[in-house]
Amino acid sequence: MKKTLISLLLLSSTLAYANNSDSPQTINVGKKAIQSTIKGHIFWVEADDGKQYRHRVINYHDFKYNLDEGPSHNYFITLRLKDIDDPETQTIDCKTSLNYDYPTGDIDYPDSIDFRWCQINEF
Repeated sequence: MKKTLISLLLLSSTLAYANNSDSPQTINVGKKAIQSTIKGHIFWVEADDGKQYRHRVINYHDFKYNLDEGPSHNYFITLRLKDIDDPETQTIDCKTSLNYDYPTGDIDYPDSIDFRWCQINEF
């Protein structure tokens, strides 16, 4: 039984690699890398009027694996952001996706987040 399970794991890992996809074990590697660097990261949020505003990540939630994109993993995440230039404004929660490139360890952050994907937090 143990030999069969190990053989199946090796086969699925080999097939994943052959299909230009990383094995499921690397999903947590990308998740941990993003978790260790995301707080404090600065994102530009684009408003309806086309202006962009700088926001800092103060927290995150709903962080989950989405899919493989070649040798990288894509994750969906909701970021809690605070305006850097106007700290009196309310925080916003914005949904975005991030890619973690497993071979290089690079995280691909979006250039900006469209405000349509954000919600103002009412406290």
